[in-house]
Amino acid sequence: MPGPRSKYPVQLTTEQEQTLRKIVSARNSPQVKALRARILLTAYDHPEWRPHQVAQAVGCVVRTVHRWQRRWHETHCIDDLPRPGAPRVIFRVILVHELSPMLVHRFSPKLVHWFSPKLVHQFSPKGGQPFSPKVVHGGSCEAS
Repeated sequence: MPGPRSKYPVQLTTEQEQTLRKIVSARNSPQVKALRARILLTAYDHPEWRPHQVAQAVGCVVRTVHRWQRRWHETHCIDDLPRPGAPRVIFRVILVHELSPMLVHRFSPKLVHWFSPKLVHQFSPKGGQPFSPKVVHGGSCEAS
């Protein structure tokens, strides 16, 4: 038979096996998780099979079988890994008077279009020219 045996044979507890079988049989399971569970269950049910045989039985490529056998060996989880980079930032409307003048000055291009001209003028940096909420070009705010 071509191809080596897997470096990471799938070992499941009874509880893990039942959980994976529920995921496969549930109609509302995400298909990506169902595929991962099928890979693991097929490899578990047929420990003598090589990864290419598991891939053929499940209907995926060998690389996917290798990935999920390794991932299961390392984490015992079929969820996606966290995405790289900083988490998404959801901006909330912040009242200008709750911010310090320094923050208002620094983030004013993002805040200018949210507030009335009166508020922007009232809380613009002391000693500087007030910001005009109507003049925003390329992410920078021009003084009026």
